[in-house]
Amino acid sequence: MKNDKNNGDKRSDDNLDTYTTNVAGRRLIFHHHQREHFEEILAKWLIIMHADRNFVDKYFPDGNAYLGAGESIFNEHPQNGKPRKKGDCCATLVAKALGVDKKPELQILLNNAYFSDTHDRRSRGKHPKPEEKHHPLEPARLVNSLHETYPDKPALVAKMVTDAFIKPNIREQTEFFGNKTVFKKQGRLEEIPWVNSSVLKVLVVETDNPQMHNYAFHCHMDIAVIKRSTGHVHLFTSAKIKERHGQEMDLREVAMMIRLDEEKRAGRTVEKGWHELHQEGIVAADNWWFQAGGQMILNSTNSYPNLEPTKLHVNKIVELLKIGLTPDKFHPNREKACQSGRCLSSKDRHCGYFDYYLQKCRWIRGKILQKRRKEEPVTA
Repeated sequence: MKNDKNNGDKRSDDNLDTYTTNVAGRRLIFHHHQREHFEEILAKWLIIMHADRNFVDKYFPDGNAYLGAGESIFNEHPQNGKPRKKGDCCATLVAKALGVDKKPELQILLNNAYFSDTHDRRSRGKHPKPEEKHHPLEPARLVNSLHETYPDKPALVAKMVTDAFIKPNIREQTEFFGNKTVFKKQGRLEEIPWVNSSVLKVLVVETDNPQMHNYAFHCHMDIAVIKRSTGHVHLFTSAKIKERHGQEMDLREVAMMIRLDEEKRAGRTVEKGWHELHQEGIVAADNWWFQAGGQMILNSTNSYPNLEPTKLHVNKIVELLKIGLTPDKFHPNREKACQSGRCLSSKDRHCGYFDYYLQKCRWIRGKILQKRRKEEPVTA
């Protein structure tokens, strides 16, 4: 592979750099702006990865590939009296010629490439939108910043953008859309009555695909309970819950119950109170991490990959979700009494929910205690 400022080809000019490599058995010289734009880097990568010999012979018969420059089908800019090609940049033009422009895993990259080139959101339909143009990690700004940092190393900049941005995004999106069959055939839908007469949709599935929870939210699930082949279980919640249901998600009580039951299964007694068991991080059970900001309960994380798999069955975890999130769900043996504001439990004789310290139970017992205090005779 070679990168040089100008290889002397008669179609090059002083404003272009060249990059030479082999594609489908042919030597190709890519011509692009000196500070190669993000859409040009993406277009070049698409050709290297997807072009066959017929494509190369058809579009680059003389071995010169002009991207976003020169008299080329892949130059979207006005040329020879013709206006700019609407709704396209060189990356989308290349993708269309290759027949890969509809691939789901390429949509975010193509949309970012188009927006980086034009800052026009209107022409690419309902594809995921990129960050705002002033965001420091928006592709055009990121590429420009790298060119400023390495002004004499355009090949290095292109490699960094490809390896750190394009390839990981393709892998992530391929994993994301690879969940479709597993979601439909292996996923189980649970519904949990929640606030404002709404119903939470919960996906329960076993898979090792790291993008399953995001695909579940793409399919309008509110919560994803994912079991890995290792036995680890993770609970994720959608960022759109408040938008859909009018209230923020709060998994503190679910985290508390999971911690209590995990310790009970291990034969250990928990001395901490409910206010401590609501806390973020690892509390009591040392194999569960509660992240309050994202409302996630994780049986291992990237920072803590070696946590032991849970001893709780995934169905038990779903049951705890229902107990913690359904406002009027109480122990089935005493549900009517609880719903009428009476608690029949005591420390010596109590239902299965008593040791969970649930807020709805504490509220009922608190009301009963207030009533008793009011009824007590006042002594002089």
